[in-house]
Amino acid sequence: MEYNWIMSPDGSENVDTPGAPDSAMVTAPAADAARDAATDTTPTPDPANAPGPVAGSQPGVATTAGSAGTPPPLIVAPTPAPAPMSPPPVIPTKPSGVLTFAAIVILVIAIALTAWVTSSTSASASHRAAAAAVALFLVAAVGLVIHVGLLWYQSSLSPGLASRAAAATDSAANVRFRRQGLKAAFVGADGRVSTSKSQVFVWTTFLIAGFTYLLILARSYPGGTLFTSAVTTNWRPEYLVLIGLPVAAATIAAGAVKGSNNGVGPVSAKDAELVAANAVQASPVAQPSGTTLSAAAVKTLGTSTRLYSRDQVPEDVNGLLTGLAELVTNDDGTLAWPDLQYVAFTVITLISFCAQLIANPLSGLPPVPAALLTLMGVSSAGYVANKVVAVQGTVPGS
Repeated sequence: MEYNWIMSPDGSENVDTPGAPDSAMVTAPAADAARDAATDTTPTPDPANAPGPVAGSQPGVATTAGSAGTPPPLIVAPTPAPAPMSPPPVIPTKPSGVLTFAAIVILVIAIALTAWVTSSTSASASHRAAAAAVALFLVAAVGLVIHVGLLWYQSSLSPGLASRAAAATDSAANVRFRRQGLKAAFVGADGRVSTSKSQVFVWTTFLIAGFTYLLILARSYPGGTLFTSAVTTNWRPEYLVLIGLPVAAATIAAGAVKGSNNGVGPVSAKDAELVAANAVQASPVAQPSGTTLSAAAVKTLGTSTRLYSRDQVPEDVNGLLTGLAELVTNDDGTLAWPDLQYVAFTVITLISFCAQLIANPLSGLPPVPAALLTLMGVSSAGYVANKVVAVQGTVPGS
């Protein structure tokens, strides 16, 4: 059969079959499509299972990989939160090995000096002065050994010892640091040096040193009965008052502080402001937000707006001069006259005690002048009265 190719007006090629009707004319592209369909073995996709339009595409616009259409959004799985890290184990701070070694060496030296001074039979003024110095040095050496022993014991307890580095950055750690070892004998619960506790510590130390001094001079005087006579025939009952006054003052002051605020004890200045403001606004008293006090403590305080507040010693507050200043100042750093009087008369009485004991050891413990004993009693009474008035508290913010 002969075929005639005819170019149509639209540019497509037509195949003209002689003798066939016009409807039989097939365009070349159609013929190619029919031929490809006859040889294609690709299965026809099921319309029911056809994928839907790509997310983000526009109807009627094909979106293919690499086209300029909007890319589908990326779905990123959320990153799981990291597991909380457990805090590093707390390694208890141990006392310095250098301090322990130094305490032992100092004690050995003190014992050697004591043996050397005791071996002499001289009763001269220089020998008595040397004996007094050695006695005080021996007591200090024993105290240092006790201090180190307490540090080793406290390091085995929870939470252990506070290091100097921790005391420089945290108030609570600084309180623990200032009360470690033997220092708790004269440092209060707030971390400051206590005037009343220091009186007890000082008088106890000097009385022990005085008895040690009499023992060291045993060979310097006939009979060697200086210590025995000091606690028998030459015993002076005023020392019961002298040592009893600081103990009574310290006990009453501590009881007044612990019993303040209806038995809750002193609170911080911030807690006092929160509780006082809450007592005015809330009825019944609720737990104010931001306070470190327990609900039971707030309930005990009730609707009181007059509270005794006392903050702990701040961080990095240490040193000998700081401790001496705390003996005669209030918690806010201002001068406290009752404390100053108490310390001044105590120092005068101590100087009189040491001078008389060194000058005349045969009399045992020296007599305490009635005037000094009276001044000591009056100053201690004034100290206690000032403490009792202070713990009545003030209105926060006033």
